[in-house]
Amino acid sequence: LAQVLTFVHFQIGHLSTMIDTDTFTAFAPLLVAMEKYADNHGFRYFSGDDEDQAKWESDGRAVEDRPASRPRCALLAPVYRDALQGESGPFKERLVREYEAAQDIVCLEAVRNCMIATCDSLGLWPPHNEGDNAGYQDTSAPVDQIAGRLWVDQELRRTEPSIGDRLEMRARTASFIVDFCRAAGLPLKDCTKANTMLTEFMERVTEYTRETPGAG
Repeated sequence: LAQVLTFVHFQIGHLSTMIDTDTFTAFAPLLVAMEKYADNHGFRYFSGDDEDQAKWESDGRAVEDRPASRPRCALLAPVYRDALQGESGPFKERLVREYEAAQDIVCLEAVRNCMIATCDSLGLWPPHNEGDNAGYQDTSAPVDQIAGRLWVDQELRRTEPSIGDRLEMRARTASFIVDFCRAAGLPLKDCTKANTMLTEFMERVTEYTRETPGAG
């Protein structure tokens, strides 16, 4: 395993900005090897695709003749899958920690998108009031105030590429990792923080619609 990871690690310094290898260092070699595959599949991983690629690797056809949608490296996916399914050890523990962190990122981004869509349905997108920088994650605030903070966050992502692009890259990388680990048989964790945020936000929505004639 160490030799395989070392072989791929030298490429990481020359990557495009499509994947986040800084946040997910344990998965970095796998992400490097499967970057083109991930890009071609919307940063989703479909179980068994690396096995199909193994057939292309073994039949002697030139690289140029292989489907561009298949992962270029058929070696690392089984290595990582075996590590995830194997007995506990330092490397597996790192992978599991990063998998759980990836789940949190995916869940929180999903909740954020749901909150924006809900604000839009309430006629609060764009918001009526200028938002502040307190953070939309405080779901104890009134929903119109949350909408303003979401707007500030969205505009920051849109106008500051160094922030927006980085967060987008992290989210799509997390999505790919979650798919891969789920295909390897790892269970989903309870996204307690995201679930709590969404529950509290919907409580604020109920309060807003109750107090605002015509809302929703």
